[in-house]
Amino acid sequence: MESVLNIIKAKEKFPCKLNKFEGETLKQHFILDENSINKQEDKKDISYKYYQEIEGVKYILIEEYMFRDRETILDIKRAIGVNYYLNKDSKNI
Repeated sequence: MESVLNIIKAKEKFPCKLNKFEGETLKQHFILDENSINKQEDKKDISYKYYQEIEGVKYILIEEYMFRDRETILDIKRAIGVNYYLNKDSKNI
């Protein structure tokens, strides 16, 4: 959990983009928001939201998989990349 605090405290502004190592590290400690999986309106990508409250502040981690244009089958195994974004809950900004 110490590495999670180090990653978050190193960020000066929110929202912010994370590198792959930071995103995967946070993902291990955050909780998947299962409600967000079924509500994806944009069928051009796959994204997942994770939440965690740390020191009284609720953080949101977004994991977004990217695909080639006109990809017909969206499967994580076929993704060409993944981006991670970290934000604070709007009540804490």
